[in-house]
Amino acid sequence: MHVGHGLAERNPAADTKPSDVLKSVQKTNYVRLDQKESPELLER
Repeated sequence: MHVGHGLAERNPAADTKPSDVLKSVQKTNYVRLDQKESPELLER
């Protein structure tokens, strides 16, 4: 907006990347339970 109106020469936000501001998401792997093992788990 300011660049278009001649109030600024360039947009400083254009140099900012999302990775500069936001943390990366850590993936969490969960243990997979086989269908054959589920009755044994429920009995415990």
